Order: sequence, then C-alpha cells, then structure tokens
Amino acid sequence: GASTRWVVDGSYLNIKNTTLSYNLSGSLANRLHLTGAQIFANVDNAYLFTAKKGMDPQRSFTGTADATYVPFRTITFGLNINLQ
Repeated sequence: GASTRWVVDGSYLNIKNTTLSYNLSGSLANRLHLTGAQIFANVDNAYLFTAKKGMDPQRSFTGTADATYVPFRTITFGLNINLQ
C-alpha cells in the first residue's frame, strides 16, 4: 500500500532573475557630452538554495534519470548611452 515513509522535505528557494543598474548623474553625463548613461548587470538562474545536494527539487523525481540538465547561469553586463 501507499506509505509516507519515503517522503522527504523538498523545500527550496530559487533566485531566477536579478538585475542591478546604475544611472550616471546628470552632471557627469553632461561632462561626457551625453544626455544619460546606464550601467547594468543581469543574472539568470542566479542561485538555488536547497538542502538536497546534487538534486534539482524543481524537477520530477521518480528515481530514474530523465537526461535533463540544470539550467545554465547566465550573466550579462551592459551599457546604455544616450548621445546629445
């Protein structure tokens, strides 16, 4: 029969997407002959907090391998410049 004997806690916290940006001040942008500028960094699949090491709790776990990979962590840096 069915049993809860093998049930384990699968709690997790996943930080999927974060963006950090900084807008240059108007006076600094004017000295550089710009109307504005922004520097940014973006991280996709930043971090997965879980007590289960080696297991992705977001996937179905049935005891068999399903040949899927954990999503890649992607880091993007950029600069937006507005010319006068």
